This record gives sequence, structure tokens and C-alpha cells, in this order.
Amino acid sequence: MQLLAVGSAMALLMEVLSHAGATVRIETVHVLRGETSATVSGRIGGYDSAQYIIGAGAGQAVAVRLSPQSEACALRVWTPGADDPEFIDARSGNDYVARDARPAIYTAQIHLTRGGARRGETCAYDLTFELIDGADVLAKAKERGRL
Repeated sequence: MQLLAVGSAMALLMEVLSHAGATVRIETVHVLRGETSATVSGRIGGYDSAQYIIGAGAGQAVAVRLSPQSEACALRVWTPGADDPEFIDARSGNDYVARDARPAIYTAQIHLTRGGARRGETCAYDLTFELIDGADVLAKAKERGRL
């Protein structure tokens, strides 16, 4: 029994150490004046990740759509002040729509699934951010199957 516990602890330690060299790219997304959306493209591999930060103004909500070229690519979205992501694509698909309109800063993270990272896979993706008028949040959520 002790040998099994030591083996499990060593496996966990090796996994943690393998992430030590991972890089996190952080970018701010800007929606141009007069536009309602912006798309960023990128590529990640292994345990690396990319974080995109976007602000919504008064009366605006944020929608995020991930278009990956690999099923190993994953999306998480954090709302302001949250310790845990509000949206995890493994449970919810590749489309996020904020629940309400309020001035806020959102963070979207692109990373590989654990299995994809272990296999050293890479993923190219497009990530589209849309600023939605607060009155249209419910309709946008229904359109994307979020309700």
C-alpha cells in the first residue's frame, strides 16, 4: 500500500515538474471603434497557454467563440473577481455568452486538454470576441444554444 502511495506521489510530482517550463502568453483584445467584434488567431502546444483579456463597457456583455483546428484545444472564461472559470468548454462547448451586461474585464484562456498536452500536440485556433448590447444578451445566448 505504501509503495502505491509513493508511486502515485512520484507520478504527480513528475506531472507538476513537467509543467514548470510552460509559458503563458497574455494579450489584450481591442475591438475597434465602430466594430462589435474582434478575432485573434494563435497556436499553442504542450502545456503552454494563451490568455486574452477584453473589457466590456456599461450596457455591454461579452461573447466568445473558439474555432480550433484540433479537438485537443480547450477554452475557459473567467468573469471579474472569480477564482474559478465560469465557462469550461469540456462541459459547455466552444461558445460562451456572458450572463449579464455590466462593465467588466473578462479573461479567456486557450490551452490543450491534459491528454493533448502530454502527447505534445499543438493547436491552431481563431478566437472571436463579440461585444453585445445588454438588451440582446438573452437572444444571443438562445442563438448559441446557451439556454
